[in-house]
Amino acid sequence: MKPQDFGNSLQKLADALVAINNRTDAHRVAVFSALFDVKSPASVASLKKKLDNIDFPSEGDGPTAGELAITLEAFRSFFEAISKPAFVKDLVLIISLLSKRPSTPLERLVLLGSEALAAQPTRRSRTQTIREDVINECLRKLRDTLGDEGRFMTVYNEMSKSKGINKNEAIAIAKEFAGASAKTKAEAWKKVKALHSQMLNFDAKSKATAGRTAA
Repeated sequence: MKPQDFGNSLQKLADALVAINNRTDAHRVAVFSALFDVKSPASVASLKKKLDNIDFPSEGDGPTAGELAITLEAFRSFFEAISKPAFVKDLVLIISLLSKRPSTPLERLVLLGSEALAAQPTRRSRTQTIREDVINECLRKLRDTLGDEGRFMTVYNEMSKSKGINKNEAIAIAKEFAGASAKTKAEAWKKVKALHSQMLNFDAKSKATAGRTAA
């Protein structure tokens, strides 16, 4: 279930404990429920998995995680009788989380856990490396076959379909070969082909003009 929903259920438990004058346990549950007031992760299971990787302190003042685990375990059979299976399943996960850190101060667990959950995940860089040797070799082949329809298209098709030439390299080739800017790999190769087509059209017009002049 969602962490917010689980936290709301814990807060209701805290309110019930206050109603029966069990303020000690009510305080522990209320403090801990604040940990679940997060937008992510999307589930209690994911939250627990993330918190499992945190090195929490094992000493300090105030109520401990172990004490809260005992309290929640005492209500486990009660929740099994009245709550949805999803809540009971997540309750077992949280009791496990707390039981593994029996001496961790509860307030420190909530503070450090909230900071960890609020932290944005580091994204892996997707920047593609530009290899000058690949670009130079492609430019050499394109320039050597420019104006020769058969040879150029053979080279062009090989390059444009190659997975060994990345987007940034294709864009650099288009810029150098055709003097054209592109934002995508497909657009870059279209610019390359467009220059070749322009050259063929220019040659055809030049030959036609020369033929008329000779006549």
